[in-house]
Amino acid sequence: GYDAVLVYSDYSFADAVGLGNVLADYVDVGGGVVEAVFSHGTVALEGRFVDEAYEPISGSGQGQGRSLTMVEVEPGHALLDGVASFDGGTGSFHTDDAVLTEGAVEVARWSNGMPLVAVKGSQVGLNFFPPSSDARVDLWTATTDGTTLLRNALVYAADATPPDADGDGVPDDWDTCPGADDSADADEDGVADACDACPFDAEDACADDSGGPGDTGCEHEDDDDDDHEDDDDGEHEDDDDQDHRGGAVTVRWCCDTGRAGDLAWLAPLALLAFRRRR
Repeated sequence: GYDAVLVYSDYSFADAVGLGNVLADYVDVGGGVVEAVFSHGTVALEGRFVDEAYEPISGSGQGQGRSLTMVEVEPGHALLDGVASFDGGTGSFHTDDAVLTEGAVEVARWSNGMPLVAVKGSQVGLNFFPPSSDARVDLWTATTDGTTLLRNALVYAADATPPDADGDGVPDDWDTCPGADDSADADEDGVADACDACPFDAEDACADDSGGPGDTGCEHEDDDDDDHEDDDDGEHEDDDDQDHRGGAVTVRWCCDTGRAGDLAWLAPLALLAFRRRR
């Protein structure tokens, strides 16, 4: 129900793996995450959000006790709009071995050279502890622009959310069937029914070369070189009276999607009889 969330820690998460998995799922359907100290440091998230490098900043150590200030790396970036200064206070808590993950962009850094603000897709990494000196005197100085920085990060993460024009919960860039519900997938082949050439056939074996619907019924294919024909009783017989048990038989069955509305209940049903004699 939210376009973006802020995640940070001071004590261990009750379920760091579970939360990391949920956050990754949330990003996958278009959510934006702002991650701050210490959730990418000494009291870290785990699960897919970390394992699959969703987070812009990663580390494991803790730095504090030296007053640090912000140095802009990307002046004019939306994350720095209205942020004239930022002072970490006498504590200046941060992840002191912070590195950018692959694909992340550094927007600002601490005066000691450590990343302070980074962005990766709809995720923002903040290398400071969100509460200000209004909560405790050694935290970031409340008279500087930390509140604006936090606000900008959440707005950026929300606005960076990929569009979902058909409202099916799958962002347009990952939509397998634009304009329809991707979750309606009767044969579970990863293609939504509305865009599936043969929505009841997981391998789309009967789709024609153009990707359109087919109605080929059944085909037999014998991979040996023997000629064989049907006799009057419908059985296959080789002219040279050779047993063709080694021959491969290929069977395909598919519905015609043009009639699926009326005959959909019949589509999964096929009966094939094959008799062989020497």
